[in-house]
Amino acid sequence: MEGHSSYIFSLSFSHDGKVLASGSFDSTVRLWDVEAGKETGRLEGHSGPVFSIAFHPQSRLLASGGEDRIIRLWDTDTGEVVQAMKGHSNSVLSLSFSHSGKFLASGSSDKSIRLWRLEDGKQVKMLKSHSGSVFCLSFS
Repeated sequence: MEGHSSYIFSLSFSHDGKVLASGSFDSTVRLWDVEAGKETGRLEGHSGPVFSIAFHPQSRLLASGGEDRIIRLWDTDTGEVVQAMKGHSNSVLSLSFSHSGKFLASGSSDKSIRLWRLEDGKQVKMLKSHSGSVFCLSFS
């Protein structure tokens, strides 16, 4: 598969396994048809590298975050941003949806984890006890 013009930082499969998303240093997210091995979409809107992406567990929504500190929630069918969440003071490095799909967690180089409610895009919790960047997180 070709497509990005620079490094790929993150990958995520859709819940049905038919679509693979890739986030890159080239500031884009690309969507790929897994079976055909072809690019099917390009999501543009970040002003810097995209460090983390995550598909919603029950839909075609995709979250992306990166150097611009904004978490974007994309409708991958239309390519439109349906929500933008702001709050981190440095790069967003990790994203994870709750199993119910009602919440999104984000980790950042600002040493925090934030919990966002998807219903309205509001931050509902912030954990700031980390001594360094949060590169990875996951719901249990």
